[in-house]
Amino acid sequence: MELIIKMVQYGKVADRWSGIYPRVRWRHNSINRRFLRPHEQERLRGAIYRYWTYNTIFHDQLFIHYDPDLPRSRDDPRLRLLRTYSTIELVQLTEFIDKMQQIVQVDLYPSNSMIRSQYLHPVPPKALANMGWGDGEAHKCLVLDLMKYSPSDFLYLYENTTTKAQRLEYFFMQGKDFMDAPATLRDSIAIVNLQRKTGLEIDTTIFDEDIEFGVVDYPDDARASDCEGHSWANDRCVTGREPQPGRTVWDDSESEDEF
Repeated sequence: MELIIKMVQYGKVADRWSGIYPRVRWRHNSINRRFLRPHEQERLRGAIYRYWTYNTIFHDQLFIHYDPDLPRSRDDPRLRLLRTYSTIELVQLTEFIDKMQQIVQVDLYPSNSMIRSQYLHPVPPKALANMGWGDGEAHKCLVLDLMKYSPSDFLYLYENTTTKAQRLEYFFMQGKDFMDAPATLRDSIAIVNLQRKTGLEIDTTIFDEDIEFGVVDYPDDARASDCEGHSWANDRCVTGREPQPGRTVWDDSESEDEF
């Protein structure tokens, strides 16, 4: 029964993000903003569930307490999980990650520089301290920590908090281990993509961009992208093991257990 309740809750969160997503996807180009089509909603839900799976297992306080670093072996469980997803599914997952990071950087935990850029006149120091979250490396580290939030965390913060104090309190509620370890999902995806040697650079960080094989149709028409027959739609590995053993282009170690 508990599992069923969780599944229902996850479904409600995913559906809510389907409604919010156009505001984030077409943040600046609002003239093109529209509702997601049914097959686009399905892609987004898939990306959210995959994000949630990784987040629940590997951004859990127990896991990050004992293994906060990036994967260091081919059999790392984080890589094995991601290998069960196709490259196209990883593209859509990366797009969702980037949109959540944009929400963090622009809406929830903006840097001082971001705050200043939104005003024509200088922002008084006291006002800046009440709105901004620092600059430079310190802010970058904060964002990486925050990217361990779950889709429900992001949703709660986006819809129910308006002040720095509220968001700071929510951050502290996550515990010490949460603050001391950056998110690893994006880097783990990059490792799997490199292992597959697709030559694909997954970069979805630009606002309002069109992304081939992404959540939203590319080019933007009313039909689902014809990608089911593409090799990147069928390169998942059900066991999670690296398909071709042996050293890879980024392997500078003689050990078979390390990269």
